Amino acid sequence: MEQYLLEVQGLTLSLSSPQKPTKIFEDISFHLDAGQALILLGESGSGKTLLTRSLTRLFPAVHSFRISGEIMYRGRQVLELTEEELRILRQREIRYIFQEPIRALNPTSRIGEQMSLAAEEKEQTAWEEALRCAGIPDPASVLRLFPHQLSMGMAQRVMLSMALLANPSLLIADEPTSSVDRALRRQILKLLQDIQKSSGMAMIVVTHDLDVARAMGDRVLVMLGGRIVEAGQVEELLRAPLHPYARQLTGAEPATSPVGLFASRTGDIAADGPPGCFFAPRCPKVRELCWTSVPESVNAGNGREVRCFFWK
Repeated sequence: MEQYLLEVQGLTLSLSSPQKPTKIFEDISFHLDAGQALILLGESGSGKTLLTRSLTRLFPAVHSFRISGEIMYRGRQVLELTEEELRILRQREIRYIFQEPIRALNPTSRIGEQMSLAAEEKEQTAWEEALRCAGIPDPASVLRLFPHQLSMGMAQRVMLSMALLANPSLLIADEPTSSVDRALRRQILKLLQDIQKSSGMAMIVVTHDLDVARAMGDRVLVMLGGRIVEAGQVEELLRAPLHPYARQLTGAEPATSPVGLFASRTGDIAADGPPGCFFAPRCPKVRELCWTSVPESVNAGNGREVRCFFWK
């Protein structure tokens, strides 16, 4: 049996509450090979960020979560690891670049102090080399700065350099270009591509940007309402999407809803919304069945999967 770097099966996450658990995402399954780049594509609120945090059980401390399913990383069941084993996993194997990098950095510590915490066994020369690899020409001066003294683009590069210090097998980048302008976005994407090519690490990139998906990904998972509604190779899926939501998302089919494609349904997360397909209120192909039943994911051939009753 083939062993992937990462294999996720039937993953479900709920926010615990005294009254009733609220499902964040449900029945998520995918795998990732070493050196492969996986894109999580979808609108805000679809569950992408919490899915990536679930992979190492890195949840916000202010909430209580309930998680079930399987997360296998290098053949180990992540959901059975102790807190110390999880800390080591995050330190050495799976590293994150968080959205809004300025907020992810400690505002009271200089960059050098934070670099030392990112990889305790490395010397300052290694910190400076990591900053150079992230495209920072004068790393010694940056190590003396506080986060508020960095531009958004510089903060993003610092976060990237911290992640690279451990030579991780898997890098998770959450909206890595959302806080920078177009010119800097191209530089960061090229930097990520070059680093992945030279190191052979796997990547998971969270985005709602189709250009990022095309530039970075091998395979893409389209998420909506806490479920994967379509999966396939990036080039093929973006060229010929099958799910009605994926078609609207890629511009292959115009939105027909009077409130627009990205209208919010606050509180309707996965199974906690009305019964039926989450996309039904915005779908141009909606039929009676869509309002009462949730479609299962089906094999559409050539490695494609789609969750829709009427995708053909």
